[in-house]
Amino acid sequence: MIDLSRITKSKTRRRIFSHVLKSPDRDFYLRDLERMTHISAANLRRDLVEMVTAGLFRTYQKGNRIYYHFNQHSPLSGFLRKSMPPSVSLSGLLFNSLS
Repeated sequence: MIDLSRITKSKTRRRIFSHVLKSPDRDFYLRDLERMTHISAANLRRDLVEMVTAGLFRTYQKGNRIYYHFNQHSPLSGFLRKSMPPSVSLSGLLFNSLS
């Protein structure tokens, strides 16, 4: 099972999820996420690699770009979709679920 506290420890991960879950069917290139989150590509890449390893994201390569796609079949996906009303931020949801 995925440890929710591990996700919430990183501001970068919280910001990634807050943007990705607005369009969970969309594929994101690293530079897209960099522009949206205002986080450096190196920091994004480090956290994305960990989340891919944990099964939260899938990747595919197109040309020389690696695209990231939120894995809607992960155990966390169902939790997030059921628990997050559109007006609630993801970081607030995760912190409340841990209290």
